[in-house]
Amino acid sequence: MFKKILTTVVLFTAFAQSVTLTPYSHEEELSRDGNIAILVTYDEGEVKTDKDWIAIYKKGTTNEWKNVRRWSWVTILRGDLHHNNIGHAFSYNRLVSGEYEARFFKNNSFETDKVLSFTVKRLDSFLTAMEIERPMQEYDIAIALKGFTLFNPPGKEDWVGLYKVGTSNAWENVINWKWVKNTRRSRYKWFLSNLEEGDYEVRYFLQNSFKTYKKTAIFHVNAQDNNLTQPKIEKAIFSGSTLKITFKDLSGNNKDWFAIFAKGKEHVSKNVIYWVYNNSALHYGLQKIEPIRLNHGEYDIVLFENDSYKVLDISTFRY
Repeated sequence: MFKKILTTVVLFTAFAQSVTLTPYSHEEELSRDGNIAILVTYDEGEVKTDKDWIAIYKKGTTNEWKNVRRWSWVTILRGDLHHNNIGHAFSYNRLVSGEYEARFFKNNSFETDKVLSFTVKRLDSFLTAMEIERPMQEYDIAIALKGFTLFNPPGKEDWVGLYKVGTSNAWENVINWKWVKNTRRSRYKWFLSNLEEGDYEVRYFLQNSFKTYKKTAIFHVNAQDNNLTQPKIEKAIFSGSTLKITFKDLSGNNKDWFAIFAKGKEHVSKNVIYWVYNNSALHYGLQKIEPIRLNHGEYDIVLFENDSYKVLDISTFRY
């Protein structure tokens, strides 16, 4: 199972607050994937020397130099404004799981002045929440995935699926689905036309599994709001060895599929000559089947629903 790292932090309290260690990131949340970012902030009037320093230690180890995992002089760290005061950002990347401490020392000493304790834990995913959004297009729904960044991406084979509430995770119950690959893309949209009236949810799965990791709140689709249309194959034309199929009013299900049959043949699996899914989950547009080689004659191009043999539309063409 693909694993990820999360850093959590607990601040040790101390009576003196002239120097403060706090977790820090530009998004005001903890760094992840085993990364820790710490802000060293001096109170007004506190003397800062060129030899003040900070270091990462494994929890339970002494302050001896041999136990230092990483360190820096405070004065050479990047400065950042924090609560109207300048803080000094210290970071350490890719820590393995375990208990750690960031320790601050004054004036080149080994006497601990402040401690920030944190734990690196293993998690299955950086996904923190799945939120339903209604975009401007009237019958679309968008699922916003929270927690992913360029450095904390989803798993390479993580996916999301649209299900009717109460159905199992079995593949035959998937109404529509998408891989979660692009870390810069945080929203995944579905068109709701042609859905039956009822309650639906989107489920998140890790690493091509069928075990629900997270799911959205339930949303309801009303028949009167469903803008029902009839999927239609508009035309099928050839360009060289490529059949180009134009269509409209599909549900956007990438398990809808097109198949070529000889004219007059029953539309069953043994008679399929060529076929292709609506791979791009389009509602309208162009789908290609290539390369193809046919004898001269008439053929049916048939649009089937959701990986089944339920016919949505048929168009006839001559090769």
